Amino acid sequence: MSNPQSVVLEENIDPNWEPSQEEIDEYAKWLGMDMVADADLVWVAREGLKAPLPDHWKPCKTDDGDIYYFNFESGESVWDHPCDEYYRNLYKEEKKRKVSNAEMQEEKKKEKKERKKKEKEEPAEGEEAVEEEPEEEEEEEGKEMSPKTLKIRVELLTD
Repeated sequence: MSNPQSVVLEENIDPNWEPSQEEIDEYAKWLGMDMVADADLVWVAREGLKAPLPDHWKPCKTDDGDIYYFNFESGESVWDHPCDEYYRNLYKEEKKRKVSNAEMQEEKKKEKKERKKKEKEEPAEGEEAVEEEPEEEEEEEGKEMSPKTLKIRVELLTD
């Protein structure tokens, strides 16, 4: 029986390489993104695809053609790119920040609305509160108020 062999590969990064939209979308979904709700965070996936391997890491290929990553300093090996966890956590942090900012904005809107409502209800400093009196029922149809009665009602309302 023969020992399985791995081939150490060299990482050659073209500085002009740009991942396709399909590659970005696939990686974004793999990171856990909702492509509609998190469209503004897709930059994390793009950045993750372009990330080079950290120092001491090399891609390796098994006899079966599978790729894994080996750290020649620590002896650690992983199936996923060593930076994947970093970008998954970055996405989670950015998502948390986005949700937190949205919640804060919503809270500010709510507080502003409540302040405006309160300002309408409370008189300004130095002014007296004027309670609105309920409107009196109109007198019988066709019957007008006399000017004297009207004047008395107006004076009562303005006092």
